[in-house]
Amino acid sequence: MVALAAGADDARVERLVAIAPPVGWFDLSFLRTTEKPKLFVAGDRDPYCPMDALERTLEAVAEPHELVRLSGVDHFFFGAEAEVARHVVRFVTAEGGSR
Repeated sequence: MVALAAGADDARVERLVAIAPPVGWFDLSFLRTTEKPKLFVAGDRDPYCPMDALERTLEAVAEPHELVRLSGVDHFFFGAEAEVARHVVRFVTAEGGSR
């Protein structure tokens, strides 16, 4: 969360990635104004980042943003690490992204 907040304000950072942000404990309102591309990755069995709470939070987050929902995955992504990595690599290497 600290890196996400810092990256939102740092001109050197072109894109933001949040992996299972614990939306129940942290305020993401600082993302309401940043127009940097944002990727959120979360599992649908995550008690720290409930999908419904994350989706409500993202309604107030500035575009562009993308949500990747991983089915059957909890907060620790056990067994889904490669899938998380694939989504992050795709996002950060997309046209115009940081390399």
